[in-house]
Amino acid sequence: MPDKPFKEHRLRVSNLHTVYVAEYGNPEGQPVLFCHRGPGAYPVENGPEITFFDLKKWRLILFHQRGSGQSTPTLELKENTLPDLVEDIEHIRQTLKLPKWTVVGCGWGGTLALAYAQAWPDRVHHLILQGPLLCRREDIRWIWQGGASEIFPDAYHDFTDYISAEEHNNLLLAYHRRLTSADETIRLGAARRWIKWILDIGALEKNPANQKLLDNPDYVLCYSCLSCHYYINKAFLTENQLVNNSHRLKGIPGTIVQGRYDLVTPTEGAYAIHKAWLGSQLTILPNAGHCYTEKPILTALQNAITQALK
Repeated sequence: MPDKPFKEHRLRVSNLHTVYVAEYGNPEGQPVLFCHRGPGAYPVENGPEITFFDLKKWRLILFHQRGSGQSTPTLELKENTLPDLVEDIEHIRQTLKLPKWTVVGCGWGGTLALAYAQAWPDRVHHLILQGPLLCRREDIRWIWQGGASEIFPDAYHDFTDYISAEEHNNLLLAYHRRLTSADETIRLGAARRWIKWILDIGALEKNPANQKLLDNPDYVLCYSCLSCHYYINKAFLTENQLVNNSHRLKGIPGTIVQGRYDLVTPTEGAYAIHKAWLGSQLTILPNAGHCYTEKPILTALQNAITQALK
């Protein structure tokens, strides 16, 4: 399986931002866009994302969302909102002259894929989501201010212990202060605690490759800073927007893959989208969490992607 792109692009999407795009697989294959997790968790070299796809049949398009990875400027929070990212995706489609494509998104990537499909439903041939985050108040609170903490109190203590007790009533704001500090040591310390918490609750079985991400300061800073920026702004969505707008997906075939024991994006959110998206299929995996490197999720994603081929 080739692990190098056959073509790379650097698209100017605003006066400030340039987005990195890479194409893998068969240039004549069925086009598919993969929206990466995060926010800010861009695909790294030899990452698992391309293993989802039969690259003899698919023309796989990966991109690094604004401010992350090889997109520039790195860690830029200005002009970095969900509507901006949605427009970037449409810019990519138009640049590549694709009438339609399949769109796949995992975690935060599912949030972005869902928002794009709702904005441009006539451009989506098939939509596949895994553990989508709806960014409602309760979804954000579940991760960062309670909920998951009752199942992982020890890991949550490590996350909160980094913050002074008087700031515990708003951990997102407290971490935002540190992640945007002028002091790099403070930024990196907060970033590692942030990512460790997500890794602690993200999978039923720990993946050593994911744990190694803590040793990559650029990745850790990007993932944490952009994630905090989006969560503190509720992803620039109105309350329950992604559920309320799911009627726009009518006629788009698609699948939602969800781990029953997903502690990052609990099953209720996937179920709410499924009920609002007529014609969708919901696969709930009884022995999986959130991370798409877990074998049950990987297998279910590969099956859904295979079924999306024309």
